[in-house]
Amino acid sequence: MRISRVTRFQELLPDLASWNQLAGDNPFRRWEWLEGWWRHYGPSDAQAAASELYLLVARHDDGHLLAVLPCYKQNTLAQGRQLQLLGGGEICSEYLGLLCEPPHVEAVCQQLADWLSAGLDREADRWDAIRLQAIHPQDQVTRQFAACLEPVGNLVACTEEFNTWRVELSPTWDEFLMVLSKQHRNRLRRWYKTYLATGQAISHRVQTLDDLNVAWPIFIDLHQRRRQSLGQPGCFASPRFAAFHRELAERFLAAGWLRLSWLEYHGRPIATEYHFGRGDVAYVYQAGLDPDAHEMHPGELITMAAMQNALTEGYRSFDFLRGDEPYKAHWRCQPTAMLQYKIVPPVASAKLRAGVCNAGANVKSWIKTGLSSVGLHAHE
Repeated sequence: MRISRVTRFQELLPDLASWNQLAGDNPFRRWEWLEGWWRHYGPSDAQAAASELYLLVARHDDGHLLAVLPCYKQNTLAQGRQLQLLGGGEICSEYLGLLCEPPHVEAVCQQLADWLSAGLDREADRWDAIRLQAIHPQDQVTRQFAACLEPVGNLVACTEEFNTWRVELSPTWDEFLMVLSKQHRNRLRRWYKTYLATGQAISHRVQTLDDLNVAWPIFIDLHQRRRQSLGQPGCFASPRFAAFHRELAERFLAAGWLRLSWLEYHGRPIATEYHFGRGDVAYVYQAGLDPDAHEMHPGELITMAAMQNALTEGYRSFDFLRGDEPYKAHWRCQPTAMLQYKIVPPVASAKLRAGVCNAGANVKSWIKTGLSSVGLHAHE
């Protein structure tokens, strides 16, 4: 086995299929997602000195790809040279971590830890912190990697970040309805009979590129109108966010991962859902609702239609991802707290930076708590 650092995605183009095999059924670890994220959210030419791609790759001696730690290195005055997983920020990637073939986990984790420790003596590979975010608590591969960094003197801290919400689907729709509260179950049955069974509301699903070209403007329009009705700018006000997802939707459609649908009431779009899925889990990434169609319950209607379609296609879980919105509990979703690992090397300057950053975070938390106790918010 050999470890190397790759600074250009193009160098790994021959390994695209192997990368996606390592990613498994997780859309947020796939090549299309992370390579696209770097192109849209990586450094411009003016920022190139402060941020660089930092893919750590493990290969068998015959060249076979065994593992990838998909990171970038960002250099700031406050935090120094910090390695972070690709996919952060407004894109809100979930379930990130080290991609590795199962038979080689122990050896890969140890050799990556040794390589990073030795890198402290190489100017090009020196680092002041590693931050691994959005890690599932059952991700034993990333957990073992972090654990391998501890015996050589690195400080390893693990904290909870945010909740993701997932519900397990029953074999049939009627069985799933019985999991819900009686009130919710009766509402769904009534709305199904009133809107979906009568054909007043029709669900459409993107199957082709022509479908995508029709559905995408509908999706953006409904998402933006809904968020703006709540006094928010909407995600697609960000040009980078909009460009990333338009490209991703086309790439995921070609790969069989896109689940984009919209609901029409008498020919008028009133709701849309932007999901990803393959294998057993459908990931509910984003939605859009017509704020003028509230009386028709468009959100519940399209979620119901999407769940029914997912059951028909063999999905067994519906993952609503991060955010503690009350509606997720109404669908009987269960929360899982995601983890963040922070690793600081046994270097005096790195420890000092980490101490200053932690003190700043504690002060911010204290201020926020204090203001909340008197009915104010920190940003006010």
